Order: sequence, then structure tokens, then C-alpha cells
Amino acid sequence: MPRVSVIMPMYNGLPYVGEGIESIINQTFQDWELLVIDDASTDGSPDVVRQYAAKDSRIKLIRNDSDLHGAGPARNIGIEAATGEYVAMMDADDISLPRRLELQVAFMDKLPKIIMSGCFAKAFGKSNKIFIASTQDWMIKALLFFRREFWHPSLIFRRMVVKEKYPAMPTWEDVHFGVRVSLHHPVANLPKILYRYRVHDNSTTFQSFNLQNVIDLYSALLSLRLGFIPTSTQIHTHVAWTMNLKTVSIITKLRWLAYVLMHGKYTWYERFILATWCSVRTCLINMYRAW
Repeated sequence: MPRVSVIMPMYNGLPYVGEGIESIINQTFQDWELLVIDDASTDGSPDVVRQYAAKDSRIKLIRNDSDLHGAGPARNIGIEAATGEYVAMMDADDISLPRRLELQVAFMDKLPKIIMSGCFAKAFGKSNKIFIASTQDWMIKALLFFRREFWHPSLIFRRMVVKEKYPAMPTWEDVHFGVRVSLHHPVANLPKILYRYRVHDNSTTFQSFNLQNVIDLYSALLSLRLGFIPTSTQIHTHVAWTMNLKTVSIITKLRWLAYVLMHGKYTWYERFILATWCSVRTCLINMYRAW
């Protein structure tokens, strides 16, 4: 039984999937299995995976023959087939840096109470942005609904503890999963760049912003944190805040923040962190716009 099962959903993974597989083969930590979930690809990417699998028995190709397609259902199939103590995520067009698994496994071994963790990430291709986030559980939980706290393909979690499933959503299913796990378990981020995500014309990262998809995401999630079902107006206000949209006035956004702090299921220190972060963020944005 391997210590780590790497789950890689794939749909038409050419020409990048080979590079992604190579990045796992070249890990300094070698006690892994790689499960590539083919989500009904129509290009030659399954043949590429088969070539690697023929040379390395740790690599397995699994075809998604279910009626549910997309990255979420594909990941669920991978998790069901996984045998490792840990499950690590990976996208077919990305790269895991050589020490990713080594350092993430050591991090999780050192902190047995942490159930899921991510790491920092850096883009390449059509972007060079760096993704950083909170590292401590209490900070992640405080800010989780107001900014992205995980780069999802960098996640690693304890297979026998996490029972949440990915929803069948067109996009943002990874955020949905990360939020739900974070609400029920201690989580963290390892403050090292161990993952490189590729930004290209066909990548989800490049195409995924769709306002309605974000609205649908928060429609499904906000009630988990607030303890009540928000109205359509409240959801639109929240999305405008999180996505820095000008469709709602700053006064309306601040009123919504006050309402969330008053009625949401936050501890006193989570309220303090959230209020401080939102206030600083608002001031900086307004200063930038004025400048």
C-alpha cells in the first residue's frame, strides 16, 4: 500500500499530461501511486498515460464511464480507487515541484491533527502570479468565505478521515470541497511554493471566471457558515465583495460584512480577524483606485 495516492483528473490532456506525469515520477518521495482519471477524452492523451503505465506499475489509468462528468466526479472516482494513507491532488496540465510530496508528507506527519493542507503555488505560461494564503487553521477559517484559501491541486489530505465528496459543478467544485472540509476539520497551508500551475488558452484557470458560477457556489456554501439561507441580494453583495466588483457600493458591502459578523457562526477571534482583514483590504483598494 503506497503512502500517497495522487489523483489526476484528465480531459483531453494533450500536449501537457506527459509533463505532469513526469513531475510525479521525478519526486524525491517515491512511495506513491498515480491514478489518472480519464473523463472521456477524445484526443490521444489516454494513450500517453498507457505508455507511462506500461513502464511503471504505480501509474494507473481509470476511465470515467459514469453519467456524471467533470473534474469533480472524476476526482471522486480517483478517491474511491485510492489506497494510500494520503490523497494528493494534481491537475493534468500542471507540475509538482520535485520535493512537493516529500515536504507535504513530512508536514502532515509532523502535525497529526491537521486533516488537510495545501501549499503555495506559482503560475507559468500566460501568467507568473504567485498564490499565497493563510497558513494557520484559525486564520483560514476566518477568511474562508471572503477569499481563496487553498490552491486546490496542491491539496493533500488523510484519506480515511475526509468523507466529503466533490459536487458535480461546471467549475469551482474544488473551492466547494475545500470549504466544506475546512468547516469540519483542522486545516493548514505549508508556506512553500511546491506547485506550478499552467495558464494557457484552454486551462480552467484561464477560462473559469463566470459570475453565475460564483453566485451558484456561494448560494450553496454561505448557509453552512451563516446558519441561515441568504437572500439573492445578500448573495450578490457577497460575491461583489469577494470578487472586488463595483456592482455594489462600498456602504452596502460594509453593511453586509457587519451583518455576517453579527449573525455568522464565528468565534470572537475569527470575527476580529475577518473585520480587520476586510477593513485593511477596503482601505487599500480605495487608495489604489484614488491613486
